[in-house]
Amino acid sequence: MAQRCFKASWSAGYADTAWVFTYSAHKKTPVYHCIDSEQSGHCQNVRANQVDAEVERLLIEALQPDRIDLALAAHEQMNGENRLLERQWALNREKAHYEAERARRQYDAVESEKRLVARSLETLWEEKIREADASNRITRGGMSSRLTPWPPPRERVS
Repeated sequence: MAQRCFKASWSAGYADTAWVFTYSAHKKTPVYHCIDSEQSGHCQNVRANQVDAEVERLLIEALQPDRIDLALAAHEQMNGENRLLERQWALNREKAHYEAERARRQYDAVESEKRLVARSLETLWEEKIREADASNRITRGGMSSRLTPWPPPRERVS
């Protein structure tokens, strides 16, 4: 009997489980066997032709032209939304860098005799630099960071 194996593990309250595919040449019957990691025997047997028939049905159903068109349209919509989000992040980064540069110019323009004004402008400049750095870190953070714009919109106080 020829035997091909593949493993899949999951955590649904069960120990690791191996799925073994066997094919008996004289019976011409493929079978999937589930064997638990404790080697206590088979936990389940499934005739492969039943599984294969269902997989074939689902595949043919998924490959219908209208389903393919829907899948492609959904994919294009997701790509469009991602492009919009990436543009929004780029604008947020650009704004943060502009504000940091503007705060630096204001600080540089203050005469050294006006120390109180210089200190407040220096504080503002440092805050804008931190915001620009945070914007860069969040943008590099990946997809999860693209879900909410940074900085978040401030609520209006009435």
